[in-house]
Amino acid sequence: MSPSPHIEFGNRLLTGALCAVFGRLVVAAHFLAAVLLPATATATWTRVRRLDHEVSGPAVPPRRAVALSRLLLAETAVLLIVGIAVTGSGPHAGDSSDVNRMPFDRAGVTVVHGVLAAGCLVPSGLLFAALSGGSPARRRTGVFLAVFGAQGAVGVFQSPASLPSMAVVLPLCGSALVRAGAVRVACAVREHRPAGPADDRPAPQLARPTTAAGA
Repeated sequence: MSPSPHIEFGNRLLTGALCAVFGRLVVAAHFLAAVLLPATATATWTRVRRLDHEVSGPAVPPRRAVALSRLLLAETAVLLIVGIAVTGSGPHAGDSSDVNRMPFDRAGVTVVHGVLAAGCLVPSGLLFAALSGGSPARRRTGVFLAVFGAQGAVGVFQSPASLPSMAVVLPLCGSALVRAGAVRVACAVREHRPAGPADDRPAPQLARPTTAAGA
């Protein structure tokens, strides 16, 4: 008999026991782990793709761009954690009023979450301006800004809309996309190369041999 049913039963039993002891913390940790999966898959896919499509010429990422991409990674990580506190402190669509929520002031953590979100726009905008036009890193930064803006729009819509079910599902998916997008931007920045292809650079001029005087 296959061990899969036994493993699944043990997994469910352990999850149920942990939820009974630690409650909402297990749910928060589970969501963080779920978001890390697409982010890790993105990094792995980028490295495999780089091996499959070798590009001539060494990567020369600007130091400022590297620093901004690392700052973006750190800020999106903090934003994700604070976003869990916002969601855990407020109501969910379909939840009973008897469900225990996280012991945070929902208005306060929402304001902090909004400030952090605005802060993430600074390094991403500066990074977009610092990268050369037409480079893959700049294109991916532009995509990240578009996804981040859409996620922010959904977040603004949530509060006055009494949390319809889709307004809960979309931010959860958006959080994973934002984190994976930040990872993809950082990977692209590290692989950044000069705008011009190596083959278009002028070939070095060879010195012409000189003849001895009078030869």
